[in-house]
Amino acid sequence: MKSAVIIFPGSNCDRDMDVALKKFGFKNQMVWHDDKEIPKSDLIVLPGGFSYGDYLRCGSIAGKSKIIKSVVEFANSGGLVLGICNGFQILTETGLLPGVLLQNKYQKFICKNVHVKINDKENNKFIIFKNNKIFYETEIKTFLLDSNYLDIDIDNSIVIGIAESVNKIYAVDISNCENDINIGYKSLVEYDVRHLLAISEPEDIVLMGRANQLLHWIRSNKYSGYSGELNKFDTNEESLVCPTTSTMIYPSISPCVLAMVTRGDEILLARNNLFPEGLYSVLAGFVEVSESAEETVKREVLEEVNIKVKNLKYYGSQPWPFPSQLMLGFSCEYDSGEIKVDETEIVEANWYKYNDLPYVPPTTSLSGLLISSFVEDHS
Repeated sequence: MKSAVIIFPGSNCDRDMDVALKKFGFKNQMVWHDDKEIPKSDLIVLPGGFSYGDYLRCGSIAGKSKIIKSVVEFANSGGLVLGICNGFQILTETGLLPGVLLQNKYQKFICKNVHVKINDKENNKFIIFKNNKIFYETEIKTFLLDSNYLDIDIDNSIVIGIAESVNKIYAVDISNCENDINIGYKSLVEYDVRHLLAISEPEDIVLMGRANQLLHWIRSNKYSGYSGELNKFDTNEESLVCPTTSTMIYPSISPCVLAMVTRGDEILLARNNLFPEGLYSVLAGFVEVSESAEETVKREVLEEVNIKVKNLKYYGSQPWPFPSQLMLGFSCEYDSGEIKVDETEIVEANWYKYNDLPYVPPTTSLSGLLISSFVEDHS
């Protein structure tokens, strides 16, 4: 059988490998890392030793050598490739082996026996938040991040399980962590949660929303309001529990109405003082104590734009995790009054024809769906 040993600058085991292979009957050839072609071989060996690249990231520079392209092609064609010590590291950097390697945080070489247990049945997914922003991988377009490619200080983070399908999915808040968590992704960035929700699919919105809302619940209820002690998590009830009074604290949900007011082929759209310039939407407001959702619609429209409405119809609902709203959508018709904005929440409101609307929310939001339904009904 024929073999080839790749020589990297600084490696000190290439000659040892040559002797060992020949002892076992291989016809071995030594190949310099800067060569492009590998002679015909049954086995390629990347030997150990302190190959350059250790202090930047194990094998990262060696993994970019010219010969590596031929090594990858050989492996992909079914050829045998053996990585020893740094050779193993180089194979990881090339993608021939799964996973990533971390720089030794002490930047020193440590030799000791380590017992390693590999669990290939558990590959967790994380949804990561930091200071109200969410981490997103732009190259593969996902917010569901593989735990194997992240370096997270779990002890200083807030973690809660939110779903399970093929993988277990956890929401993680790393606002108290200062280190760079990315060890394996090419393009990991932080996005405003609202921005990402606006461009995501409905099933993704549900996951992100659930993650954001449950993390808000944990952050907001660290201590018991009854005793001042740290709340504990009850796995059976999936609630927080006061250790003194045994009072259970569940995630709070705040109902909020959306009111789409129409007048023939016109729709009332308003700009909230928190909206960006040019964005208009239907009216919205929180349900107050002892108030029905329908009563809220009438009160909010009157308070915000001085209009009375009639013929209310329920349209649909949507969880909206900013931080814990449940949006209840209604359509209603103009009854009486002239537009007069409250100048506190609403800075501008106007009637718009169905075919001449300003910039409105996307249909990933319930407000966008309400407006879209009005346009479709009149087109």
